[in-house]
Amino acid sequence: MSQNLPKLLKKEQTSAPQTVHFSEELESTIPETVDELKTEKLEKSQENINQMKEEIDFLANINQQFGAENDQLIKNLDRFRKYRIPESISVRSSPGDSGTESEIISSKRPKGRKLKSKKIAKTNKGKRVFGNDSEKEDTESDDEKNEKDARNEMKTIIKTIDSEFSLNYDQTFTSA
Repeated sequence: MSQNLPKLLKKEQTSAPQTVHFSEELESTIPETVDELKTEKLEKSQENINQMKEEIDFLANINQQFGAENDQLIKNLDRFRKYRIPESISVRSSPGDSGTESEIISSKRPKGRKLKSKKIAKTNKGKRVFGNDSEKEDTESDDEKNEKDARNEMKTIIKTIDSEFSLNYDQTFTSA
């Protein structure tokens, strides 16, 4: 063991200057390494910034397209509001047609027509008698009423059709 001791001391003595030399070398390369790391980080940050700018431009383009589409939809909505279906006609879709076709069902009483009002008149003995207010409607036949109602309904439907079809409202509608 005594022979091994001087060898260990020699190793320790020789390794100490190498450690000092290594640490001096390390200290001299630290600023270079720090500069390299900063440069790398700066380049990565610049790449991220450029990528984000591209994404922002892409999203701004999409937003602009949605804005244009929204403006067009608002114009269409305003145009269609002019051609509203009157309250006397309601639109219902049949349950079997999956919403592709609509059937127009008119109400029982057109908007402009008043209900027949009944007059109550007292007779001499205090009895009350009920009578119709409009005798003209009583004299018309049911066929004439139905024909007038159908014509009025067709006129109302035709007026709700878009102007691009250029329909002539004054032309008589006849069945073929």
